[in-house]
Amino acid sequence: MICVTGVSGSGKSTLVEDVLYNNYLRRSGNTSAEPGECERIDGLELIGEMVHMGQELPTRSMRSNPATYLKIYDDIRKLFAASPEARRLGVQARHFSFNVTGGRCEKCSGTGTVTIEMHFMADLEVKCDACDGRRFQSHILAIKLRNYSINQVLDLTVEDARAFFIHHPAIVKRLDALIAVGLGYIRLGQTTSTLSGGEAQRLKLARFLLADLEPAPAGEDGKYLPRMFILDEPTTGLSSTDIKRLIKVLNRLVTEGNTLVAIEHNLEFIANADYVIDLGPGGGDEGGRIVATGSPLDIAACEKSETGRELRRLFGLPERGRQVRSALRTAAGV
Repeated sequence: MICVTGVSGSGKSTLVEDVLYNNYLRRSGNTSAEPGECERIDGLELIGEMVHMGQELPTRSMRSNPATYLKIYDDIRKLFAASPEARRLGVQARHFSFNVTGGRCEKCSGTGTVTIEMHFMADLEVKCDACDGRRFQSHILAIKLRNYSINQVLDLTVEDARAFFIHHPAIVKRLDALIAVGLGYIRLGQTTSTLSGGEAQRLKLARFLLADLEPAPAGEDGKYLPRMFILDEPTTGLSSTDIKRLIKVLNRLVTEGNTLVAIEHNLEFIANADYVIDLGPGGGDEGGRIVATGSPLDIAACEKSETGRELRRLFGLPERGRQVRSALRTAAGV
């Protein structure tokens, strides 16, 4: 697990995304990628696949939500369709979908909101008056699963949904992936377009964790080649408890033989890295240089590094000189 650190404007995104990732894309045949300038990159042939977990939204569709994105909703619709009331009315799983007619509110097409065009101002999104924002027709909302309508289930948080579906292992497995990446508080039916950049990144990570990972493309000798994951400040918006949970998930990927490269400012996350590349020493014209590399303790030993200064405070180390080196030797057991 590698952290690329440094003050704002020090060149972290340029190095990791423009130079490293875009050159990988160009090498892989993606002619639309605009690679950052560099003399050469050694070792790209040793990477089976480079996966960019950026903060851009997975989809901007108003009908996309965590339940649909992780395919939890397929199982939920089947459970509602199997209820006695649904069977009596002849309601099938497809009638609980936002994407087909028959069960969704047709005025808002299952989004729960309608757009009012405003002259000389931005369009206005308001709650649909036909379904009162509940997205489905009344006969669909009348069908209950343990006294909950489909709309009430979609309004559950991920953690509450886990308790509700505790006897359905396939659903619980997918909800656990969301909880593991610190998204236990979001609602199942929350539109993905309302997620923050950090939430969108972790949602994509949860989906990747659930995938039955096929081996990455093999090298010329037929051996397995590891993946490299690129993350952009994955701790954004997380509490200390959630950061610890996220680190555990990411370490699982490392244990499986993959490499992670994270642009990060959070000291708790940086302190758990295997290797740190610190850029700077400042931002803008003062950035773009390697200030220090090595373990978090190596960075803490560098007096020119702003990240090192903050790590010394985190580790409870002296501020300067021989005292720092002595304390680091003690910490390393030397």
